[in-house]
Amino acid sequence: MGEVESLLAGLARDGGTAVVISAIDGMGGIGKTTLALRLAHRLAAEYPDGQLFLDLGGHTPGQLPLEPGVALGRLLRAAGVAAEQVPVDAGERAALWRAVLARRRVVLVLDNALDSAQVRPLLPGTPGALVLITSRRGLTGVDGATLLTLDVLPPGDAIALLGRIVGRDRVVREPVASAELVALCGFLPLAIRIAGNRLRRRTRWRVADLVERLRDECGRLAELASEDRAVEAVFALSYQHLRAPARALFRRLGLYPGVDLEVGAAAALSGASGAETLVLLEELVDHQLLQQPEVGRYRFHDLVRAYAAKLAGGEPRSALTRLFDHQSRMAVAATDLVGPAEKHGRPGLPSPAEPGFADQAAALSWLAQERVNLVCGAGFAARFGWPRHVRDLSTTLARYLNSRAEHEDALTLHNHALDVATGMDRGHAWHDLGRVRWRLGHYREAAELLDCALAIAQEMDDRVGQCRALVGLGYNHWRTGELAAAEDHLTRALALAGETGDELSRCHAEHGLGYTCWSQGRHVQALDWQHRALASSRRCGEAIVEAHAQYGIGLAQCRLGSHEQASEHFRQALASAPLIGDRVLEARARNGLGEAALAAGRPAEALRHHQRALVVAEQIADHLERPRAEFGLGQASRALV
Repeated sequence: MGEVESLLAGLARDGGTAVVISAIDGMGGIGKTTLALRLAHRLAAEYPDGQLFLDLGGHTPGQLPLEPGVALGRLLRAAGVAAEQVPVDAGERAALWRAVLARRRVVLVLDNALDSAQVRPLLPGTPGALVLITSRRGLTGVDGATLLTLDVLPPGDAIALLGRIVGRDRVVREPVASAELVALCGFLPLAIRIAGNRLRRRTRWRVADLVERLRDECGRLAELASEDRAVEAVFALSYQHLRAPARALFRRLGLYPGVDLEVGAAAALSGASGAETLVLLEELVDHQLLQQPEVGRYRFHDLVRAYAAKLAGGEPRSALTRLFDHQSRMAVAATDLVGPAEKHGRPGLPSPAEPGFADQAAALSWLAQERVNLVCGAGFAARFGWPRHVRDLSTTLARYLNSRAEHEDALTLHNHALDVATGMDRGHAWHDLGRVRWRLGHYREAAELLDCALAIAQEMDDRVGQCRALVGLGYNHWRTGELAAAEDHLTRALALAGETGDELSRCHAEHGLGYTCWSQGRHVQALDWQHRALASSRRCGEAIVEAHAQYGIGLAQCRLGSHEQASEHFRQALASAPLIGDRVLEARARNGLGEAALAAGRPAEALRHHQRALVVAEQIADHLERPRAEFGLGQASRALV
């Protein structure tokens, strides 16, 4: 066990010149006592005067934590002091305890401590003793202690523990079910022991039979209980030690439909200020009911989440409404920074209560961290009656998800929006789904969805919607090689954009016409259209189309033989890609640089660019840029021979 070796190394460095104190903390059921006892056994020979163990009752059902005076009395009697010689006064007991230990090299295990104040009077005053303390709380108030926080078991160790309980043969016969079982137990040793003992008693059960029962999250905690042990009871003891405001926040967090959360989301659920909520979150972390994987972000252990969800049944619906409002406002604020030209098309929501994002990088970082949570929240909102939130998120995040090639999340989100949409909103959802299908290369499905979007926009006299659908159909026809149809749809979109003043659609139509001309071999016209798109995007502050227009100019110049100028535009597009969070553009620009370098007689440089393009294309599963990079690598490699 790595934790044992870590603590042993610390003891070796100490050299016996001081009282050695190791404080082991972790959530209930994680194996703190087992580790302390294993370590005490390993060191028995080095501490020949004995081993003492005391359960301090910090988290014991039906029992109050031991007062330090009572604990000292028990320790003195365990150390051989006659009962009549144990002083009544707690201070005198502490002095006698230190005197007794001054003559001995012992291992003292103080198990299940409530806090540092309970432990401090029990510590020896002179070198020679080893003190091992276990607690659910990090005992930062014990001076000089080596602190070790236990995490859940690695998957391999968890399966090995299950095998020791049920028999290795059963695990070997059902490796997939066994792996799922320990995962459903959250890799928590107590839960694995309870589950394993159930299987051991029920010899006719397959591992898969218990797995089937544990898959039901609502009933999982009930399944992880035995005659005298239950995972839920362990969590309940930690919950009972919280202050009332922290208990209230814990219950509200049980409503949260996401993977992890930041302080602002927790504050929205609680209805308190960010500063007040932060204090309560840290209290939950201190009591091992919440984890902090990084500064400012929090998450539940899976089984603790199930316990919190069970307690959340009576919490008001308004808490989730506040959460969804917070998420929508933050998403709008972030995407407004990343793509300001589309601001008019996003929901007109009030600014978030939290401070705004400092810059585009901060906005992109928030979107990356919250993406999964936002999609999860939209699914929950669609099922349980917050349709406006679903529509707002679908509209707000559509372009961000496309540019990051997060196509599965985009499909999930827009399908949720379609499920709750009526009227014009159905057209918007069909459009957004069509654009994702186009990105994935599902051109027939994309055309069907975009045709539906165009039809409903025409029916509702939504001219902006018509313009967007025409642009989408134009790009789709371009990809399928139907260049005349592409030019027709994009030209109609351009005319409509001029009539409605839709500058964003104008940029997209001009950019698409540039691609269409390029595919027809009309490279001078392609260059002209891309320059128009560049100028239009700069006028309306559309950084995304501006960056793509730079790439389009590079394509046209490359075909016209201006390879150095093409490379410069590709480099500008590449420099913009991380600023707007566009990984698709990154792959395209790198491939463009490779093609320009090869055409200019620099195959080694071309090889490097295509290699980097291939890495990005594989990361985002780009079905167009990956073969393009592979072809470029082949061309460059042959040129180097």
